[in-house]
Amino acid sequence: MTTALWERVKQVAADALEQDSALRAGFVECACEGDKELSREVMRLVAAAESSGHGFLSNPPVETKRIQAQLLPPPSLFEPGQIVADRFQILRFLSRGGMGEVYSASQLDLQQTVALKTIRPEIASSQAAIDSFKDEVRQSRQITHPNVCRMYDIFSHDHAPAPPIWFLTMELLEGPTLAEHLAAKGPLPTDKALPVLLEIIAGLAAAHELKIAHRDFKPSNVMLVGKEPENRRTVITDFGMARSASKGADSHRGGTPAYMSPEQTHGAVNLATDQFALGLVICDILTGEHPELDRTSAARSAIQLRAWLRSVPAGRIISPIKEVVRGCLEFDPEKRFAHIGDITRILDGRRHHSHVRTAWAAGLAAVALTAAAAAIANQEWDDRLVEAAALTSEMDLSSDPSLTSDGKRIAFNSDRAGGGNLNIWIQSLPVGAAKRLTAHRADDKQPSLSADGRFVAFRSERNGGGVYIIGADGSGERLLAPGGRHPVFSPNGRSVAYWVGSSDDSVPTGQVYVVPFAGGAPRRVSADFVDARFPTWSSDGRLLLFDGCRSAEQFPAGRDWWLIRPDGTVPVKLGVAAILQAERIGEQVEPVKAWRQDRVIFSGRQGTEVPIWEIGISPKTLRVTGRPHRLNSGAKDLMPALSESGAVAFGRASGALHIWRISTKPSAGKDSTLRITDGPSPDLYPTVSGDGRLLGEYRSRAGEMYERLERLHSSEVDELLSRLK
Repeated sequence: MTTALWERVKQVAADALEQDSALRAGFVECACEGDKELSREVMRLVAAAESSGHGFLSNPPVETKRIQAQLLPPPSLFEPGQIVADRFQILRFLSRGGMGEVYSASQLDLQQTVALKTIRPEIASSQAAIDSFKDEVRQSRQITHPNVCRMYDIFSHDHAPAPPIWFLTMELLEGPTLAEHLAAKGPLPTDKALPVLLEIIAGLAAAHELKIAHRDFKPSNVMLVGKEPENRRTVITDFGMARSASKGADSHRGGTPAYMSPEQTHGAVNLATDQFALGLVICDILTGEHPELDRTSAARSAIQLRAWLRSVPAGRIISPIKEVVRGCLEFDPEKRFAHIGDITRILDGRRHHSHVRTAWAAGLAAVALTAAAAAIANQEWDDRLVEAAALTSEMDLSSDPSLTSDGKRIAFNSDRAGGGNLNIWIQSLPVGAAKRLTAHRADDKQPSLSADGRFVAFRSERNGGGVYIIGADGSGERLLAPGGRHPVFSPNGRSVAYWVGSSDDSVPTGQVYVVPFAGGAPRRVSADFVDARFPTWSSDGRLLLFDGCRSAEQFPAGRDWWLIRPDGTVPVKLGVAAILQAERIGEQVEPVKAWRQDRVIFSGRQGTEVPIWEIGISPKTLRVTGRPHRLNSGAKDLMPALSESGAVAFGRASGALHIWRISTKPSAGKDSTLRITDGPSPDLYPTVSGDGRLLGEYRSRAGEMYERLERLHSSEVDELLSRLK
C-alpha cells in the first residue's frame, strides 16, 4: 500500500465514522468509487476504530502504526534487482491494486524502463483468462497516442514450485492519478479542467478509432504525468480491461459500478459506454462528486441529473460543459454523441484565436493563377482573408508560394520568363521586384524558403528529379536529396523534410524523409507506413504533419493526416479525413498544407469552389481542435503558404486560354511557339487574314461569347514573324 493510498484510506474511514452506522457501508462504496479492495481496507479500519473508540485516528502514532501494520498487505512478489522472465530487472516496487502489483523494471534487451504489472494468481490460474489478456494486449497495443498509456506485452515468470507469475508490461508513468489529485487538492477550476478534459477525450477518441472501448474509465485510471502543472500530460491507463466493442455483449467483463452505464450493468458494451463514464468523470473533475443516477429507468435518471445540475453552485459547470454532461449521460446510448470527438468541438470550438495582420499573396496562374496575400480578421469562427492583393500577373503560371517566418519575403515557381518551363523566383514584400533564381530548362518548382529567407529548397525535374538547395542570391545551387518532392525547411533551418515516390497517388509508394541541410544521410520518418506524402513542420520543429496510410489493405481509402516526431517515433492519427468527409470537403490532388502555431490552412473543394480552409491542430495535445472553416470565397485557390506573422499566400486559378502561333518550319534551338494574345479570359477559335494583318477570335466573357477583330500593327506582325523564323 502506497503512502498516498494509506492517506486516502484514513480520510475515507474518518468521513465514514461521521455517518450513521447504517449508512457507512454505502458511503464507503461510493467514496471508494466501487473499488472493492479499497472498500475492504477502509471498512477494516472503520471496524478497528469502532473497537478502539471514535478517537482512534487521532490516537498517538504508536497506536496508528500498530493498526496500519495490521492492514499492510503481504510482502511483494519481486525484490529490487531480481531478474524476471530472463529479460526484466526489478528496479522498485510502485503500488498494489485490485489486479496485482506494479513495479518499475528495466527491460534488459532494449535498455528501457517499463512498468511491470502482475496479474493476481486467482485470475491468472485460468487459461481462458490468460488467453483473454493476450487478446486484449494485442488490441490495446494498437493504440499509439500520447494520452493513452502504451501497452507492450504479456509475459510469465517461472516461480516453481508455485504456478508461474503472469504480468503485463507497459509505458512507465510518473505522477498522481486523477483520483488522488482530486482527493488531495479538490475540484479543478474550469480553465484548469478544460486542458485535462480535452486530452482525456483525445485519448479515448484514439481508442475508439480502432473500435476499442475502455470499459472501466474512472478517475483512478487517469494519470497526471509530469511534475510541473504547465508541462503535465493527461494519460488514460488500464486498457487491460478493454476489448473490441465490436464483440458486443459477449465481451463484458469487469468495470466499476459507480461509473457503469445502464447498458453495461446488463452486460452490453459499446463505444458509447465510455461516454457515460466520461460524463461522470467530468462532474468529478469540476465539483468533486458526480450524480447518483438510476440505471434501470430513463425517466428517473433524467430527473436525478436535472436535480443534480441545479444543485451545483453557479459557475462551477459552464453551459457548454453542461451540454456535454447531458449528452454523455443520456440513458439510451443511441442518444449520446455520435463520436466522442464531437465533444471536443463543443468544448474547444469557441477557443479559436487569430490576429489581424496585413499579408500578401503569391499570384499564380495557369492558365492563370492570381496571387493574393491576406490577413485573417479577428472574428470567432467567421474569419476571412482580408486585404488580398495580386502579386503576380494573371498571364503567367505562378504557383507554390513559400513565405519567410516574418512574411516579408516570398518564393514561388513561375513560367514568366518564357520558354514553357518553370523556374524559382524570389521577391520582397509588399512591393519588391521578383528575382529569378534558377534558369534550367527542366521544371524547377515546389520552393520552400528557410525561415530567415537566406536559402530556398526546391524540387527540380532535372536528372531524374530531386530536391535542390540554392541561396536567395542565386548562388551555391546543389543537389540535396535525389528523388525528393515537396521539400520543407524546418523552422530552425537545420533540416529539410521531403517525400519520395511516384506522383501517382493511386499507388502506395510515398515515404517521408528528413535530411540535414548541410548534407548527410537522410532519415526515413515513415517506416511503418505503406504511403506517406506532403510533410510540413510544426512551428517549434518538434513534429511533422503528413498525409499517410499504414495498412496496404486500407489503401487508399485509409489515408489520413498524421503527426510524427522527426525521428519517426510516436505516430498519431488525427482523424481529419473523417472530419473533411463529414463537412463535404475534398482535398486537392496535391494536398499541400501550412502549419503555424495551432492552425493549419489548406485548399479544399466544396461544391464548385476551392477556397482556403483552416483547421486547428494543437501541437501540445496532438489533436484536432474545432471544425474546419473557410477563410475566403475563392473559386479555385491552391497551394497556400502561411507565415508566423499571419501572412497568407496562395494561388488562384482563373482558367485563361490564349491563342498561340506555331511555326511550320521550326529552327534548331529556337522555340517554335509564340503566344499572341493576353488577358485573363479564354480566347477561342482564331482566324487570320491571308496577309497576316488581321486576327479574328471569339472571346469568352462572363459566360458569354463575343466576336472580336483586331488589326495587328505591321511592326508587331514583323516582330512575330522574325521571332518564328
